[in-house]
Amino acid sequence: MFQTFFVSYLVETGYGEKFETFQELLDSSINYGYNTALEFGMRAMEFSDHLKFPLTRRIDCVDLKTCLMRMMTDGDVSTIYAPLYAQYLSNEFGSQGEKKSPCSLDENFFYGHIVALFAKGHPLVNQFNTLLRRCVEGGLGERYCAQLNHEALL
Repeated sequence: MFQTFFVSYLVETGYGEKFETFQELLDSSINYGYNTALEFGMRAMEFSDHLKFPLTRRIDCVDLKTCLMRMMTDGDVSTIYAPLYAQYLSNEFGSQGEKKSPCSLDENFFYGHIVALFAKGHPLVNQFNTLLRRCVEGGLGERYCAQLNHEALL
């Protein structure tokens, strides 16, 4: 399971105050950087809040890394990102801890889930469930993310 948030920028002199709600972001002059694949997925799940941005303020973000870099340097775009990935890219760009690091809105925007499907009676189902439960309970995912972020900072 993962969560995605609208990512904006932190408070910095010249930027003004941090956006706390989606409505504040809509009322501002900040553009929405969309990704075609993510748009397709959200429409398939009948999610449409992101479509409230006027067409004049929609920018195609084909490369999400470039879009995040533009967000941190120019501060004129926001996008939907998984917070862990945004933090990793910020570390990779060397801007973690600075005022231009990306942050998310205070409200949850969109949830997504990832599933693995097996046919009924598949011999690997029990073994897969056991290994997955052990990885989650042992914090293997969090450990991997922490190590990845640490290496990006170095």
